[in-house]
Amino acid sequence: MHEFSIAQELVSQLKGLLMQYQRRRVTFIKLAIGRFSGVVVESLLFSLTALSEQESALKGMKVEVESSNVEYTCNGCGHNFQPEHSAHTDPINIFQALAVSCPLCGHEFCSRKGGDELLLLTVEME
Repeated sequence: MHEFSIAQELVSQLKGLLMQYQRRRVTFIKLAIGRFSGVVVESLLFSLTALSEQESALKGMKVEVESSNVEYTCNGCGHNFQPEHSAHTDPINIFQALAVSCPLCGHEFCSRKGGDELLLLTVEME
């Protein structure tokens, strides 16, 4: 379960930001987690909650997660598109997501852009 180590690193970063900006506590964070990042959001949130409850400066912190979009570019015609079928947005069906065809020309080889992010977007401190 690598989500726990990700949560540990996130806690470390937040504590560093508190020191850097001379603030007392973190009240809110916003994360962007791509569907193909390999991160199980529920496990990360569980780990982050458990770890933040042990740190007075993070205790009670609110966490928001946004899912980043996945975009494909057709290697045949260059058309950019976002898949509409749920198989391309559900990480359980990742093998189906790798076999995306261009909706414009039907070319079967498309490059994926995005969807593998794990970003700390917003930190609110007091």
